[in-house]
Amino acid sequence: MSALLRRLVRHPLASTGALILGVFLVAAVFADALAPYRPEAVNADRALLAPSPEHWMGTDRIGRDVLSRIMHGGQLSLRIGLISVAIGATAGLLLGGVAGYRGGWIDDAIMRVLDVLLAFPNILLALAVVGVAGPGLTNLMIAVGVASIPGFARLVRGSVLSAREHDYVVAAQALGASGARVFRLHLLPNVFAPFLVYATLNVALAILNGSGLSYLGLGPAPPASEWGLMLSDGRAFLRRAWWLTAFPGIAIMLAVMAINLLGDGIRDVTDPKLLRARGGERPRS
Repeated sequence: MSALLRRLVRHPLASTGALILGVFLVAAVFADALAPYRPEAVNADRALLAPSPEHWMGTDRIGRDVLSRIMHGGQLSLRIGLISVAIGATAGLLLGGVAGYRGGWIDDAIMRVLDVLLAFPNILLALAVVGVAGPGLTNLMIAVGVASIPGFARLVRGSVLSAREHDYVVAAQALGASGARVFRLHLLPNVFAPFLVYATLNVALAILNGSGLSYLGLGPAPPASEWGLMLSDGRAFLRRAWWLTAFPGIAIMLAVMAINLLGDGIRDVTDPKLLRARGGERPRS
């Protein structure tokens, strides 16, 4: 693990993504102390002020500071990304692991259900789930998480199908090890690297999907400062107050870009073929 972290730090894209993401995390976690104003503080006399030294990113239609709202909105947007992926990754790991390890009719049943879900784009599936469950932050995270389950399950199943034929897995089964023990000790390490890369990249997708659903009014209710909701609030003022949509949009773009850079870096430093091609690891004789 320490060698992996050292390679990750030396990777230029990964370190750049981690730095940008770290700035967002610090701003979100310590928003109460760092934000210049309270995100819900209304001042009608200062409505729609352009960016200035007093309000670095301007104010919205009821005089709330945009910078303060973006900092606090990071708490919601990043939470949506992380919790949604945690839901999808956990369910996908269980379903894909069982399908790949057990095989037979269990595999067929699980994969046919997942094939049906895969027929729908992620955002459309999430839209359907949140449409049935109703708007709100919790339902939004569940919807985005459910939409990501098929991708995680297929990734885990493929890795398990490949790894279960290895001699050490067959030997463990012959010695009477339980299925849970074989999966935990022998199969899960083979799944970990691609699973981690996929989960990291899916955080970015979850933030985008969550922001899109919030933009449509299916996420947190006002006066929440979620980035997608801020975009929705500012769309009526595009010509006279460009900053209401520009800065939340830039925040979404930078956060997604940083996570993608970090995910690409993790993929590079965990792929043995790429490491050998770049001289990061000596070929085995």
